[in-house]
Amino acid sequence: MSAQSSSPLPFLKEVASELVDAPFLLPDGDGRRRPEAPPAFPREFLSACVPLVAEDNPNLSPCSRVSDTDSLGSKNSSSDLDLPFSDECSLKAPRTVRTADSWNHGRCKDTSSIPSHSTTDDPSFCPPDKAAMSQSAYYLADKVKLSRALATTLEHFHSVRSEALVADLVRNARDKSPVWKELYNKHGIFVDRRKVEGAAAGVVRGSIDLSLESLSVRDIMSIVWSSSQASYNNMAEYSSRLCTWKEGWPATCAFYLSFYGQFGFPGRDFVMAASLKDLGPDHAATIIESISHPELDRVPSVMLRGRVRAWAPIGGYEARRLPDGRIRLTAVWSFDLKSAVCPDFILRQLQVKSVLHLQNLGAIFAKADR
Repeated sequence: MSAQSSSPLPFLKEVASELVDAPFLLPDGDGRRRPEAPPAFPREFLSACVPLVAEDNPNLSPCSRVSDTDSLGSKNSSSDLDLPFSDECSLKAPRTVRTADSWNHGRCKDTSSIPSHSTTDDPSFCPPDKAAMSQSAYYLADKVKLSRALATTLEHFHSVRSEALVADLVRNARDKSPVWKELYNKHGIFVDRRKVEGAAAGVVRGSIDLSLESLSVRDIMSIVWSSSQASYNNMAEYSSRLCTWKEGWPATCAFYLSFYGQFGFPGRDFVMAASLKDLGPDHAATIIESISHPELDRVPSVMLRGRVRAWAPIGGYEARRLPDGRIRLTAVWSFDLKSAVCPDFILRQLQVKSVLHLQNLGAIFAKADR
């Protein structure tokens, strides 16, 4: 047997090429075609195969290690996204995410350049970097496949649950009864809250009046709907759309939202369903509620580690035109932080901070109104 025929290189190239072509390593299209239980191969073998295949296929390149400085984490720690196999080589990196300016306003119709994630770890997935995640195109893209069961859940929220919630939201936004106690009144933002029996946090309400010349009520609600809350809320750490059931007016989706830890308490995160509603001439709202669904409760490629899963029974924004021509934007929130000990003075500060981002939204609207 010659030295050339005894070399393992041709054999490894052949096997590695077969592995690359296999559906469990290189999903078709947007990566949604993955079996639930792919065959297990030693990572050392797969890592060794990558440079061999790359010699013959320049389109395949291993991903670089994801460092703490390139990942999303809290301000006071270096914790990373709970991304599967982020420190391993990947056989295929997702294509570059386009910038927000190259996308039409509203839902991203073409998500071919956005990596699609599943709830199961996939060794071929290479996470995008922090810069990609900050783009609105990435935020709006679906990360979870809309299964029949998940579609049924979101359809019920869209058709039934959201109708009751938006009525409750409007009542809270308009209520002038003395049960509301003022917490804050500065810089054009008024914040108050009312107690709710059986709920320690009660309901917090913040409002701001906006003088806008060209933007309509629907315009500003569209901006709120299509923007990551982390882009305008200083308390928000990270936010991402999970899946979309319907886009337009009305619209419904599920999304993930995490907040930085405050006052020594660890960060909280939420999985929520949201609907965008047109309530009549110069009147619109976005209604939000925490949901629990096995396909959304844990999505390792999107959700952050080390966060306490909190619960929000109601939240959202109401925008309406006032008789003097201004637009009043009101935020209403109620949340359970899942903390056995949280003094009321800390809770009050958290509630005030939770709606102060209205000032940032006002600045965004004013810039868009020019």
